[in-house]
Amino acid sequence: GRFGLLILAAVLLVALVVERVLDGTRPSVALRALGFGRPGARACLLALAVSVPVLVVPAVVAGVTPVLRPGWPWLLVGIFAFHGLAEELVWRGYAYRRLRADRTFGRAVVASMPLVVAAHVPIVFGSGLAVGGAAMVVAASTTVAFAHLWEMGRGTIWAPALLHTAIDSFKLVVLP
Repeated sequence: GRFGLLILAAVLLVALVVERVLDGTRPSVALRALGFGRPGARACLLALAVSVPVLVVPAVVAGVTPVLRPGWPWLLVGIFAFHGLAEELVWRGYAYRRLRADRTFGRAVVASMPLVVAAHVPIVFGSGLAVGGAAMVVAASTTVAFAHLWEMGRGTIWAPALLHTAIDSFKLVVLP
């Protein structure tokens, strides 16, 4: 989370360069194509509605009261920038969008899923097999929901970014 804004800037710059080199797309057009357009309100509302249980249920099930980390607002900005915007730019704004151009929804989701899962393999080495395996399962299972929010949101990353941020917001708390 600390470097979320910096990572977002780097990912966005690379994406704009790739769009320019591959398709000759001007930055203003590329930004919209990558998902930075005006989102559909229904998609954002749905993402927020699903985010509430994602945030609340784990603590209720565990029977604990989470405590926010010191500096959590800045950490939340970093999580939104990195996990929300940067990752969704790569996975929905670039990979899924390009795969969807000549595939049905289901085929594009299935084609993008191994890419998303593979990106989570390094977690196995950093946090162990249980945590890494869980991260890969979550990545695979959320691919459908994030792609649906992308489509529902008129090809924008805002709704999937909101839900993606909620899923990774466990980093904001210290559990007893």
